[in-house]
Parts: sequence; structure tokens; C-alpha cells
Amino acid sequence: MGVTQLQIIVNDLHTKIEAQNHELVQLLIERDSLHMEQDSMLVDVEDMIQHQRSDDLALPAFLRAETPANRTT
Repeated sequence: MGVTQLQIIVNDLHTKIEAQNHELVQLLIERDSLHMEQDSMLVDVEDMIQHQRSDDLALPAFLRAETPANRTT
């Protein structure tokens, strides 16, 4: 194997490394975006739960929806 062949192999490896790095960066950006979207959804869910709890507290007992947790039988 000559120097020319080794240089071709090295160049090919550099090209493959560059392509893999580019793909990794794209996947990391997508992951970060999905994490931000998930965090936003979790905040929305928490807000809905807090809103529901505050609504439950504001209603008189006779107007609240009956659930298995607050059913008295």
C-alpha cells in the first residue's frame, strides 16, 4: 500500500467523520427542540391541573362534579 492509497483512505475517513458530525449536530438540535416542546407541554399540564384545583376549591360542594376520590358512600 503506497502513500497515495493511504492519503485516499485518510481523506475518505475525514469525509465520513465530517458527515457523521453533521448528522450528530442535527440530531442534537432535534433532541433539544423536542425537550423544549416537552417542557412546554409539562408546564401547560401543570397550569391546567392548578387551574382545575383552583376551580374545584372555588365551587360549593353541591356544584362540584362527583369523582371516585370525593364520593362519600
